Amino acid sequence: MSERILLIGNGPKATEQDRGVEIDAFKGSVARFNNYTTKGYELQVGSRCDIWITLSNFSSPGKRSHKAVYLCREDKKEKLLQIQKTLGEGALLIPSSARKETALLMGHNHPSTGAIAVRYFSQQGWDVWVYGFDYLDPSRLHHYNKDGADRGPWHSFEKERALFERWHKEGKVQAFSEENS
Repeated sequence: MSERILLIGNGPKATEQDRGVEIDAFKGSVARFNNYTTKGYELQVGSRCDIWITLSNFSSPGKRSHKAVYLCREDKKEKLLQIQKTLGEGALLIPSSARKETALLMGHNHPSTGAIAVRYFSQQGWDVWVYGFDYLDPSRLHHYNKDGADRGPWHSFEKERALFERWHKEGKVQAFSEENS
C-alpha cells in the first residue's frame, strides 16, 4: 500500500463543516499550506499538521516544527541555502521545475501551491486526498482566516478546476468527503 496524504487547503469552504476530528484521525500524513492557521478553527479543520508545504514568498520556515516541503526557486541561491540551513536535512525541497511542469499541464503560468503539491505527491506514488480547496468558486475569499482575501490575477480558477477534474477522473486525487475510513 502506498503512502497517503491529505492536503488541507485554506479555502473558506473548509470551515463550512465540522471535520476537524476526521482530519486529525486521517490514516496517513496531513499537510497544510503557506500561512495556514488552525487556531480557532480546530472544530472545522482540525489541528494536526505532519507536513508544511510552502513557497519561498510565504512564512519563515523556522516558524514550523514539523516536516517541511519547500517549493523552491533555484535562481534564488542565497535564499535556498538559508532555507536548507533553517529546515535541516530532513526537509524536502521541490525544485521549481515541479511548478513549471504543473503550469504546462494547466496551461497557465501560476498554478496554486495545492496544484503543484497534488501533482508532485501523485507522481511520487502517494494516494492524494484533498479538502478545503475553493478552486471551484473564484468569488470566495482566498483563505478562511481572511489572510490574502484578494486572490489577485495570478491564478486561473477555470484552468485549475479543469486540471483537478482531470486528476479526479484519472484517480490521481480524491476528495476527502469520499473517504470511507
